[in-house]
Amino acid sequence: MSDDREFLMIPGPVSVDDEVLEALGRPVRAHYGDGWTELYKRCIAGMKQVFKTSGDVHLIFGSGMAGIETCIASVLGPGDEVLVATNGLFGDRMADVATANGMKVHRVRPELAHAVTAAQVRDALDENPEVRAVCVVHHETSVGVLNEVQGICAAAREHGALTIVDGISSVGGVPFDMDGWGADLCVTVANKCIGGAIGVAPLAAGRRALEALADGRPKAAGWYLNLATWREFADKWGGWHPHPTTMPTNVVEAFDVALSGLLKEGVDNRCRRLAAARDRVRDGLEEMGFRMLSPIDIASPVTTASYGLPNMNLADYSAYLFSEHHMRIGGGLGELSGKIFRVGHMGRAAEPAAIDLYLRATADYVEKNGLKA
Repeated sequence: MSDDREFLMIPGPVSVDDEVLEALGRPVRAHYGDGWTELYKRCIAGMKQVFKTSGDVHLIFGSGMAGIETCIASVLGPGDEVLVATNGLFGDRMADVATANGMKVHRVRPELAHAVTAAQVRDALDENPEVRAVCVVHHETSVGVLNEVQGICAAAREHGALTIVDGISSVGGVPFDMDGWGADLCVTVANKCIGGAIGVAPLAAGRRALEALADGRPKAAGWYLNLATWREFADKWGGWHPHPTTMPTNVVEAFDVALSGLLKEGVDNRCRRLAAARDRVRDGLEEMGFRMLSPIDIASPVTTASYGLPNMNLADYSAYLFSEHHMRIGGGLGELSGKIFRVGHMGRAAEPAAIDLYLRATADYVEKNGLKA
């Protein structure tokens, strides 16, 4: 953090290791051939370990929401009923995607900054027996809360519904067991807990999802954001071009470096390290008098959401961190805009030196502005 580059302490994208940046800067390579196919399949195998699945994995070229739309539209058709368990912006986006694809959406929404529980989902499924899929965000970054995904998967399976999990800001940094929990589809991204660059959304599909994909019912998906297309090319062209379109080869090379680092560290070890970084930030802020948005038992291990101190101008605080320390934090979204700020603990933001600098800078700001709890 000694140069003038912007240092990201937001809930993603993340500031990445130098080795990842070096991979991005290599000469552009072709997106097919033996060497490329070996690298791509190595990433697939690695992500199966991270998702903890024996199912299909594909590296969707696009944002996390491209992966979410692929999941929803590939196994569901217009008119199908979907239950979206949402407690924030990104859960609401899953509902928007389902609505845009012609589905009938039912919502479960707890109180602000509370987790969605399995009991709430089970009650909603009882009220809506025709629901074919439950959509849920594992880590809702807009409020820094973890939802009860393991229990929600069980409730959906009891109902006979699929579970589609947004693991964009959790997989690789928060404990997640796709096969063990019974999740049917899950999406993450390179640029969050894995510590890679923007542009790749790994998508995992289990047996029940693949059965729904091939059940002969009309689906909402077109061609590109269609899991059937990705499976077709992985099967027919798997020996030299295992994806339907040109891939961002440098981004995937950088992803390979980041993923290799994650596997070398061990997913469980990374989960513990990021959670320890959260605890250090949370404890440091509370010592200064800040009040957290959610209690520790539902708080995300990789994002801290906090209210500002009384009379604290959060926009000015964020601007101070950026102008004086080249450090960027996140603000509140929607009804929490101007009321909270959010600090991410993924990528290099989990480093002790970064945390210490952030806490010192915050303490300086509090003192300079005469703020008190």
